[in-house]
Amino acid sequence: MVEQGQEVIIAFPGQNYENIQQLKLFVRVWITMNSERPDAVAICGYSTIDSFALLLWCKVHRVPAILMFETCVYDKPRNFIIGLIKKYLVRRFDAAICGGRRHQWYLKEMGFLGEKIEIGYDVVDNAHFSHPQNPSDDRHERVMGTTGTRYDGTFLASSRFVARKNIQGLVKAYKLYAASNAKPWRLVILGDGPMLRQIEKEAAGLLGENIQIEGFRQYEELPVYYASASVFVHPAHREAWGLVINEAIAAGLPVLIGRCVGCLGDLVVDGLNGFSFDSEDIHELAGLMDRMSSLPACDMANLSRWSRALSSGVDVGSFGLAMEKVLTHAETRNRVLLHQEPKRIDAFGKVRVWIPKQMMAIGRAVRFRHKWRRALRRADIAEREEIRGPGPLETGRYAFIVGAGRSGTTILGTLLGKHEQVRYLFEPYHLWAAIRPELDLTNMFSNVAARYSMSASDCTAVDKIRFSALFDGRASRGAHSVVVEKMPHNAVRLNYLGAIAEGVKIIHIVRDGCEVANSIDRISRYGDYNIWGLKHYHQWWGVDYSKWHAILRDVEKFGLSVEEVGGLTTDMQRGAVEWLMSCLAVRDYEEAHDDCVLEIRYQELVRSPKAVLGDVAEFLGVPADEDWLDDSASEIRNFSRSGLHVLALPTGLREAFNSIQTEFRFLGRAV
Repeated sequence: MVEQGQEVIIAFPGQNYENIQQLKLFVRVWITMNSERPDAVAICGYSTIDSFALLLWCKVHRVPAILMFETCVYDKPRNFIIGLIKKYLVRRFDAAICGGRRHQWYLKEMGFLGEKIEIGYDVVDNAHFSHPQNPSDDRHERVMGTTGTRYDGTFLASSRFVARKNIQGLVKAYKLYAASNAKPWRLVILGDGPMLRQIEKEAAGLLGENIQIEGFRQYEELPVYYASASVFVHPAHREAWGLVINEAIAAGLPVLIGRCVGCLGDLVVDGLNGFSFDSEDIHELAGLMDRMSSLPACDMANLSRWSRALSSGVDVGSFGLAMEKVLTHAETRNRVLLHQEPKRIDAFGKVRVWIPKQMMAIGRAVRFRHKWRRALRRADIAEREEIRGPGPLETGRYAFIVGAGRSGTTILGTLLGKHEQVRYLFEPYHLWAAIRPELDLTNMFSNVAARYSMSASDCTAVDKIRFSALFDGRASRGAHSVVVEKMPHNAVRLNYLGAIAEGVKIIHIVRDGCEVANSIDRISRYGDYNIWGLKHYHQWWGVDYSKWHAILRDVEKFGLSVEEVGGLTTDMQRGAVEWLMSCLAVRDYEEAHDDCVLEIRYQELVRSPKAVLGDVAEFLGVPADEDWLDDSASEIRNFSRSGLHVLALPTGLREAFNSIQTEFRFLGRAV
């Protein structure tokens, strides 16, 4: 659709793209660009002759080139040589707009700077699908039933009938499901393609009754079918994105989706608005269909609510905002997009030697997996023999540094680790994952639905045995009188910690929420932290954003709005939610356990380190040696608040966020 005032230039009127000679296409594109002289060019992909011509023209004429990208590692097999060529071409672009997080991860893997990438390429008009245009249409009546009321339920699929879309597999799975149910939901399939006859043959016996193949439908007709359905199923073997999922969640449908579909994690979150499955396993899909058709109405309504919430952040307006941002990125005209820093400065002003990224990723994988397996063996032995660790410390000798990430927990923990009587454990992800897989928030070691917050009732006798076997063993090494563990997200697990180890002490470090949100946004964009063997591993949010998905599952526990949190689109906003939930959890715990919580401010730590560390030492019951205080004070570097971006939040979140900011007397405010 072309709005008034817009101009569309068609290079080859009335001709099919496939029938145009490559040389003619290249020449015509070049001539057209010379005639129009645009200020910036957004290019769909990089693998066709016309996209190459556009990119080459941009390089010759020094015009910003923006890549519109929706490729991920799952959409087709990869070739090493072609991959090198692809990396070379991709790095020639000045900025990129991509479909989702998997595509962003793939771009960064190819050397594209995270700061140059925006998400928001794959969108639809949500309003078109959320409100059916013709509810009295005969198609609506045929799907809903002649009485105008819904049958027990309807599974809907919409796809081109080709092998990789796996519609034949869907029919096989449905037949298994229907055979085991007295009143199965019906299956409605929209689409057409070369595999129509095979699909009809597979559906023989059920076609026309339980299975309806409605054929290809125009855009205007689709909302009626979405409104008639109960659950949307997309069983594709490979899919770069899957715009039909945009349409389905805009209509409020729960979704069953193959694990190799590119929008999984962005539009569909396991347990929130649907479930994922192995597209090769028809039994798993049949089981999920049976599960969905058995859910109570309240659970189905909650899944539908989350679908609408997640769709609200992916609308046509999102594409416009993302394009506006990438135009700004492209104007910097940074031609070197390969992120290679010869050295880095850490939080204490020390130079880190640069090591090739792939070598670092392999080293991390070997080290982390070895530590986890060793911890897992120790915990398993302790559980089998029902023994504790080698001499647990006295009650109250465990301390946990908590607070939202990027609040200064690492700085504080590192300084405490220099104390001769402190045994410091820096983010022991492997230990917590060995205690219980759900505690692996980033899915670094286990592929399970991670738990974000944990209560005292979640702590079992087995958890206590495994914790003691792992943590007491470290406490007994050397002449340490206190074990200090640092894991920021333990802020929302304080009651669980209090149940797993008696008399724990909590050190809560808090920082201005706007600074924290900006810092999380920066590390999300600039971070190139990879672990070999873990696809889609994000430095902050984990594998396929597992940490954020765990946060989403706990949103209502903290009194936050599903609609507002589900519709957030930036890592800055998500970071603000993480900070808010952390502060709320600590505040609630502190009200009941005031004597075992010490609260310090990040700003006070960097301005008056000796005074703050002295208070911490007294709280832990260790001497505040002058040498330790002097050494610690000399290593702290302050960070200015310059360059903070505006934090925009929906109304309810903004009010809750600013309320906590005011409570701590921080200057920053969300708008």
